[in-house]
Amino acid sequence: MVFTEPVRDRGVPGWTRRAVLGTGSAAMAGAVSGCAWFDTDPPPPPPPDPLEPLLAATRALAARYAAALASHPELSDQLAPLHEAHLAHATALVELIGRPELASPTAGPGGWSPPLGGSPAGPGNGSPSPGGPDEPPEDLLAGLREAELTAREEATAACLAAPPERAAVLGSITAARATHAEVLR
Repeated sequence: MVFTEPVRDRGVPGWTRRAVLGTGSAAMAGAVSGCAWFDTDPPPPPPPDPLEPLLAATRALAARYAAALASHPELSDQLAPLHEAHLAHATALVELIGRPELASPTAGPGGWSPPLGGSPAGPGNGSPSPGGPDEPPEDLLAGLREAELTAREEATAACLAAPPERAAVLGSITAARATHAEVLR
């Protein structure tokens, strides 16, 4: 719009043409940017990371070791380092995924929690639950070794499918799981 008449007369206080245009521009910019202030919808959750199933399986394996340690404390020299390694793997995977809300096993929609109707390593996740104190240590170790071999295969598949910046951490987890299986012989 072109103003052909002066907006103010000389000597009479009022608005200049620049002030009117500047105020109108500022009001329009404020109205356009202010629309987001009234948006009440929360931001959408981030898409699931391809490593979240591996994180859940790692936590389940760590829980299985915790249960084995609780039922057979005499095996703590052999099992405690493996349990701690799986806890460290879970921490490394959370950092790799980059979603701090996954740091707590039960936090957030992408968090892990024990399956209903069983222990974390129980029938709900496809792996047999470690027995109680009545289970012979040889059977317990054989079950954990089988779980480690399965976990190694899962980690290997995740490593092969991962982009290069994730492959080093996943390769390290895969190698550790292979070593764990040998320790349990």
